[in-house]
Amino acid sequence: MRINFKLGKLLLHYSGTFKVYTMIPDLLGMQSVCDNKRHVLFLDFDKQTVRNLKKKIRHIQNNYGLGNVYVFRSSEGNFHALCFDKLTFGMCADIDLELGMDKYLKHSVLRGFWVLRVSPKEESIKYLFCIEGHSLFEGSRCHYEFLSAMYPDMKAPDNLDNSNNVKFDIYTSVVK
Repeated sequence: MRINFKLGKLLLHYSGTFKVYTMIPDLLGMQSVCDNKRHVLFLDFDKQTVRNLKKKIRHIQNNYGLGNVYVFRSSEGNFHALCFDKLTFGMCADIDLELGMDKYLKHSVLRGFWVLRVSPKEESIKYLFCIEGHSLFEGSRCHYEFLSAMYPDMKAPDNLDNSNNVKFDIYTSVVK
C-alpha cells in the first residue's frame, strides 16, 4: 500500500515505512520536444562518478551515432546531460532504458516528453564539460541557444537546424 499526504511544503510518503520529503514548487524545466515532434536527448544521472558517467555517455554516443553531449552538475554526485541531436521518442526511451533511467522514463512517457530542470533546486546547476561526438542527426538550434545564453562556455555543435521554438514547464519537485 502506498499513501501520499501533503502538509504545507512537506510530502509524507508511506509504502511500508514513512518518509518525509520537502516540496519545492515553481521549478523551471525545458521540454525535449522539437517542432518536428522529435526530441532532444535529456539524461538524468543520479549518484554517479564523473568517470562512470563519461563511460556511459561514450557508450551511447558510439551505439546510437550521437553528437556532442553536454554535462552539468545538478547537485553533489548528480548530473544532467543532454545532446542537441533530434531523435525519435522511441530512441530516447531506448537510451533511458539502456542507462537504467526507468523512473525518468516513466514520467516522460506519461507527459509525452522529457523535462530537464534549468532552475536551481538545492543548488545552482553548473556546466562542466562537453564529450564530443560525431552526430548522424540534425540538432536543435533553439535548445542550444537557450542553454548557451545561460552557459556561454558551451561549444556549439556543427549540426544545428533553424528551429526557433522551445517549450518550458513549471513544476513541483521534492528533496529528501
